[in-house]
Amino acid sequence: MHVFILPQSFSGTGEFQLDSKDSHYLTRVLRLHAGSLFPGRDRQGNLWDLLISEVGKDFVLLTCTPASEKNIFLTMPSISLFQCVCKGKKMDQIIRQATEIGVKEILPVISRYTLSNVGSSADISLQKIERWKIIIKEALQQSGSPIITELHTPQSFDEMLAFIESRYMGFFFHQERLSSSSLTENLLAYKEGKKQLPLAVIIGPEGGFSEQEVEKMKKTGLEPAFLNTNILRAETAAIYALAAVQTLLSN
Repeated sequence: MHVFILPQSFSGTGEFQLDSKDSHYLTRVLRLHAGSLFPGRDRQGNLWDLLISEVGKDFVLLTCTPASEKNIFLTMPSISLFQCVCKGKKMDQIIRQATEIGVKEILPVISRYTLSNVGSSADISLQKIERWKIIIKEALQQSGSPIITELHTPQSFDEMLAFIESRYMGFFFHQERLSSSSLTENLLAYKEGKKQLPLAVIIGPEGGFSEQEVEKMKKTGLEPAFLNTNILRAETAAIYALAAVQTLLSN
């Protein structure tokens, strides 16, 4: 079955009581009952064997036992997605599929050519952010990903660069070849580097990056990457790029 994602408040105790929302999901959606045994993950990615020991009117009591399986994926380089906000359900799709792939964190970015009806990071409603968090949790439970994806607060393009600088090794994907080095060569250099920083994958919006944004990213030390394929939609490019990076790193 799907892997249940334990709440943030879970601290590794032998017993844990779920609130009414998670209780409803287990008993009404998954139709589990007292005595049901199923897998779960905490917010650090650790796997647990969960047993429903009691079902109340508005709660479920779990007995929690550490599973013997180890999270081997935690030894892989961490991949973070810095995604310029796309319109409507495109952003929902990117967040869902990036979570399924196993990115460590997602940071929505407001860039110059963002076509969404937001002018700044402050314009993104709390309701939309909460919806993205729900999408991440659903994707984690559906996919069983051992990487617990974190959603960051939306930022402006310049805030993103300040956040990345000296803390990440990064690539921004562009529709034109801006460097003689291939993505494979750059990732090989990254894997052989002595200092393994988290890896940032930066994807533009439907309108792409402006020339000024490209120059700013280069000055920050970010490397341009080119996908030698057809012209891709922003939501396709994000997943294609993440899959390519993850595959090359795995090999």
